[in-house]
Amino acid sequence: MLYEVKRMAEERDVKCVSAAFEADHQLLALQRQGIADVIVTDDSDIPFQGSTYTIIKLQRIGKCNLIVSSELQAVLRTKFDTPSVTDREFALVACLLGNDYCDRLKGCGSTTTVTMMKIFCALGSPEEKQ
Repeated sequence: MLYEVKRMAEERDVKCVSAAFEADHQLLALQRQGIADVIVTDDSDIPFQGSTYTIIKLQRIGKCNLIVSSELQAVLRTKFDTPSVTDREFALVACLLGNDYCDRLKGCGSTTTVTMMKIFCALGSPEEKQ
């Protein structure tokens, strides 16, 4: 399927860069440098590593999920009732909820994660975050 997507993109003058194996950091670097606008991947943890726009779960029929980092951050700020969420806290949420590299902690769903983040990261208290 990768080759089909790449061929269709190139037919529309969309440049594609692909890499074998684990290319997370290379893809993130390309995005930060403005060379790549969107990262298409099977790795659900890429948004938590700093990708601004990520397409995951791409299907043959074209259906996929677009994750916009700023929107995900806004959801977390609302859930945690805090004006900001640091990159470190953002990554911790990914670890607590599970990702491609570690399973979710037993009994740690979104409600428990929010509670733990509020307790251990002093969320909602900007002066303690400094």
